[in-house]
Amino acid sequence: MRDDGHMQGGGCHDRRRRDHTGRRRDSTDGHWERPSSRAFAIRRENGGRDFRMLPAALAAWMASAAAHQWWRWLTLMDDDPMSVTGYAIGALAVMLLPVVLVVPSLAAHGLIRPLRASLGDAVAVMAVAGLLSAAAAVTADSVRWHDAAHVQARDGPADVVAVVRVRSPAVSSTVRGSDCQVDGRVVSLSIRRSPANPLSERSPVPSRADIRVLLSGDVCSALTDTAVYRFPGTLSTASYGRQPLWLTCDDMRVPDVVSAPSGTARIVKAMQQGLLRACDRLSDQARVLVPGLTVGVLGQDAVRVRDTASGAASHGSEEGLSSGTERVGGVDAAYAALLEEQFRRSGIMHLMAVSGGHFMVIAGLVHRLCSRVLAPRWATGLVMAVSDVMLAIVVFPSDSVLRALLMGLFGAAAVAAGRRGQSVSSLSWTVIIVLLIAPSMSVSYGFALSCAAVLGIVLFAGPLTDWLACMLPRLLSAPLAMTIAAQSLTLPIQVLMDPQLPLASVPANLLVGPVVGFATMAGLVALFISWLMPQCGYVLAWIAGCGTSVMERVAAMVSDNEFATMPWAGGIPGALLMVLVESACATVLILATRWLRLLRSDGSGDGGQSFRPRLRDRIRIWWSQTVTMFDGDTDGGDRPVPHTKVAAGAIPVASMTGAHDGSCPAVWEDGDHGKQGRLASPVHHRVRR
Repeated sequence: MRDDGHMQGGGCHDRRRRDHTGRRRDSTDGHWERPSSRAFAIRRENGGRDFRMLPAALAAWMASAAAHQWWRWLTLMDDDPMSVTGYAIGALAVMLLPVVLVVPSLAAHGLIRPLRASLGDAVAVMAVAGLLSAAAAVTADSVRWHDAAHVQARDGPADVVAVVRVRSPAVSSTVRGSDCQVDGRVVSLSIRRSPANPLSERSPVPSRADIRVLLSGDVCSALTDTAVYRFPGTLSTASYGRQPLWLTCDDMRVPDVVSAPSGTARIVKAMQQGLLRACDRLSDQARVLVPGLTVGVLGQDAVRVRDTASGAASHGSEEGLSSGTERVGGVDAAYAALLEEQFRRSGIMHLMAVSGGHFMVIAGLVHRLCSRVLAPRWATGLVMAVSDVMLAIVVFPSDSVLRALLMGLFGAAAVAAGRRGQSVSSLSWTVIIVLLIAPSMSVSYGFALSCAAVLGIVLFAGPLTDWLACMLPRLLSAPLAMTIAAQSLTLPIQVLMDPQLPLASVPANLLVGPVVGFATMAGLVALFISWLMPQCGYVLAWIAGCGTSVMERVAAMVSDNEFATMPWAGGIPGALLMVLVESACATVLILATRWLRLLRSDGSGDGGQSFRPRLRDRIRIWWSQTVTMFDGDTDGGDRPVPHTKVAAGAIPVASMTGAHDGSCPAVWEDGDHGKQGRLASPVHHRVRR
């Protein structure tokens, strides 16, 4: 302790203060002192603010997307597979030179030594992540280029027999002339009726190409995920969509089963069909929206399997097919299309897809149950991981489900280890792992939208909530901040997909926010029990339908406004323009906030945050003061003295410890009995003696 009353070192009375940037200011001369890189790294890694892998994830994404685009450019220049592969290997070697030569040379000459703890390591990790993702993308493109199915498809449509492992449930087809479609992976391929080709139906060629099979008739309801079927049809290059190949099957007969589906896949199909049967007894909007909110596929797109004894099965359209299929169980196809368009114009179409919200609901419920039974951390993490995997299995597969599953597993591992979850770090590692395993995800709009929304919420939801809390109650500021934060990074991607701005998305999300949680939970419970207890499943599906009815009315009300959407420039220029507009708006808000903070500050430089009592606290204080004003001291001598008055002989403690500044309730002490109390109001009170 020094003579002037201040503690030496870094104690709580240290004269050196820090501003919001982490720099230290000496109160004697006012000069700023830059902290060490280690201290800055520790503060940056504290809590949920570990951003070290974010630059590496961005580098991996850009490198993978650039590699895919570069491969397309090479294939347009030269059709020779060996030449294209040679170009790709040469480009990877050129990309590797800066890492092998330039970075060590800079470190040897001391050019990156002052920031070796931040810049040097970050550059090295970014280079490694970018090279690995680019190599994975080029390798995947090269393997696909040489695959037998792709080679045959590039030569033109061919009549083939393909052995395909189904990897998704059957849904309504997006191609005219087909009833349903499934995605799968080719196991082997045989060419039929092609005498010029040396291959024949008796000599199948192995393949690993991803393919979309287009089907019609009763076969739609007979397919099950994970099974292997032999499909005869026409192989061609896809005209649109993520799948590169199409196999159009003209035969309406059930294909030959090469390998039966797993028991888990059969149970999942029974659960999904149980939910669809429960929804068929509901209103039109519930038949369409409840399956979308619960499993990620709209009701008009789901294939229904009905009782074979009644002579009907599956999906079709309302006009009726010879197989007895119908589209949405009697719902008009025009109404279903109108409902989907209303959700899209309102900016709430993301509610009809399984995302991180479903996994957060399940993880939060599991965590509370495990805490209730006092389960150890490792058991809680294990149960959370198992629940995430089960949820990912029972819903329809999508890019957002894959992202949410991996991030949920990272969160479960953090719980098991007793560590706080790092959202940005887990998102960064998720991106890197996904791009290494499935390089095509770097050009997927769904995966990009999911990751951008999560990153925006993690980065901006907290500061926006604090900023909006000064003007709005917490009940409105938190959901509004989350909506704005999610759209801040997704709008440039949405402009690439559709050159329109959903101006009504913020109010629409605020209006439907209160019903999304319980509707999702009711739908998930209905999914798990409808196949065993149809009546209970129907009740839960009806509860979920009550929530979706609110969403339907909000979408209809908002989308009818002519200002619901605004045209915007499309393509990359439109996305860059959106980034510039958002950056300008954010800069103006930050500068205005700092200017107002300087105007309100007293110039002492202590910083801090103003005290703002909650709304219910202000109401309670107002009510207590109102009652005191009308009641007086006593009521006929029987009512006790109100607690805002101090009895005779009481000595205010604030008068002994210092002047009361009004920031907290005043404390008084009874001089006769030694009793203590607290004034009900944080404002100054006149004490009667």
